[in-house]
Amino acid sequence: MNFTLTEKTALDVKSRIMNVLPASTYHMDRFLRLVDVTLSDECATACIESGPPPRMVLGKKFVATNCRTDEHLFMLVLHELYHVILGHNLHFKDFGIAENIAFDAVINSTLCHSFRDPVYVGFFEKTNSWKDFPGRLLRPPVGWLADKPWTLPEDVSTPEKRVLDLLYRNPPDTVTYSDILKLLESNGIESLSRGDYVLLGDHDKRNNGQDADVVRNPLVKEILVDVTAGWDQSDKFQGLTDAIKRFRAPKPKQPRMEFLKALRKLMSKAGILDARSYKHLERKKVACKIEQNTVIPDPRDRTAPARKALFGRTPVLYRSQVKSSQPRWEPANKSHVYVDISGSMFEDLPWLLSAMDVLERKELCSIFVFSTAVDCPKRGRLLKDALQNTGGTDINCVFEHLLSFPKTKTPRRIVVLTDGYTGVPDKDLVNKFRDRRCELFVGLLGPEQFKICLEPYSKLIMAMPTLQ
Repeated sequence: MNFTLTEKTALDVKSRIMNVLPASTYHMDRFLRLVDVTLSDECATACIESGPPPRMVLGKKFVATNCRTDEHLFMLVLHELYHVILGHNLHFKDFGIAENIAFDAVINSTLCHSFRDPVYVGFFEKTNSWKDFPGRLLRPPVGWLADKPWTLPEDVSTPEKRVLDLLYRNPPDTVTYSDILKLLESNGIESLSRGDYVLLGDHDKRNNGQDADVVRNPLVKEILVDVTAGWDQSDKFQGLTDAIKRFRAPKPKQPRMEFLKALRKLMSKAGILDARSYKHLERKKVACKIEQNTVIPDPRDRTAPARKALFGRTPVLYRSQVKSSQPRWEPANKSHVYVDISGSMFEDLPWLLSAMDVLERKELCSIFVFSTAVDCPKRGRLLKDALQNTGGTDINCVFEHLLSFPKTKTPRRIVVLTDGYTGVPDKDLVNKFRDRRCELFVGLLGPEQFKICLEPYSKLIMAMPTLQ
């Protein structure tokens, strides 16, 4: 098999990470299957880009200089993952150099306590010197695991010794960002800018850095939630453990109730539940026949000869029907709801169709299902009959089905419930759809990135809560 240079680089980096035994306990194989890895001269150390597809970018020069062993490369990757999980760039809006040092000090200390062997700790010892401040806050002290007291540099102050004790004593005490920031501020910001030290991960203040976008990205967050679910919960720092738990926050106790609230909101915006904007009865002039009685002989009364023969005399009244047009309350064109039943929706379908069946039974809308073709279940049979499902997804079949109706019977609004894997609609179909003056409302059950397929043609796209 022939690989491009970029593909070969990614494979080499991934294989180096997986060569480290702890990588399996941190489910790095799962992470590396879902996230691309690349080396770049534009990245100083490491960052994660939200994509799509999601991508971890490692600094080419930094890796070549400081990650010559696979264990050191593994430490760099874990450090960047902790940055994203803790959401530093998201929670600290006006962070500066002091905050960046505090972030790295906590993460590096945590990793050193988790991986105490010299082959791992050596990564932090190599990148920062024990002699210089504030670099020594970013690495373990010399002999930190020995029972004898540490040998501290002469310029270490009492407040700094306390912070080092909080970070690296065994067992460590609870350390906070505030403890580190107070120490840094007492030494003056000028000394921090002159210090010789190395910060790891994404510390770009512009636009809050790449990591802030990653935390907001539902696809990347879903990947990291899946990966961190198998992590050992023996972290020594309670604050960090709590942050990881918040990142993997449990889903609502009643996720289906949350979904129903969002579904009700979507249907109201589409006029299905809002009687004020879309009445289900409309005042229309309807062709009808009006019965009339007259004493004037009327040849349209076909019963007159029979009555004359039966009673022996000419009828007094002649009865006939006259065609007329009168205003009446008639059912309006119901909004259409198209439910995606492709393979990617399989797990959510039973409950989702049950929710839609209630709307149909109340005659609030017409329900259709689609994959690469539209199926039209009979009223009341949505949950009983087998539904035509080709397994794929193609939004074009929805537009074709809608356009098959006469213009006078075309609903003004339609709703599509899908996870977003619909493909891009044909432009000719979209133009004809717009000529009908229809409006498209989308309930998105999948990652927000996939709204790109339908967003240009939609009046509204609403992200729906999970059903699971």
